Amino acid sequence: MNDDHNEELDQGPVIIATEWWLASLGNVMVWARLRVEESDAADVLSSDGLLIRYPDVLEARTALMDAGYQSLDGMDEDDALPFGKSLEELEPPQPDGDSDEELVPFLIERINANRDPGTYSL
Repeated sequence: MNDDHNEELDQGPVIIATEWWLASLGNVMVWARLRVEESDAADVLSSDGLLIRYPDVLEARTALMDAGYQSLDGMDEDDALPFGKSLEELEPPQPDGDSDEELVPFLIERINANRDPGTYSL
């Protein structure tokens, strides 16, 4: 059998899009990464390190919204206020490596610890 063909089979699903989602829990900002596959299936990596697969991207987005997450792509300045940052400052985590294991510790970020969780000022 052709070794090149085996390598193609081992690469897994083709990811066509990555979306970043945010939730604010007191003085903590929690990220989630949603990846959309070519087949329209999706997976979500959350701060607890679980990678949850969904049969389609709509179901994955609905689960994130039900859990209190907001899509970074759909946010405006007012949506950024609970995170204690301007919209421009909200950047998805970028660990040095490419693995999910290296990404997970970066999915939780402390928001200004001196701010009252009920107030939003930049």
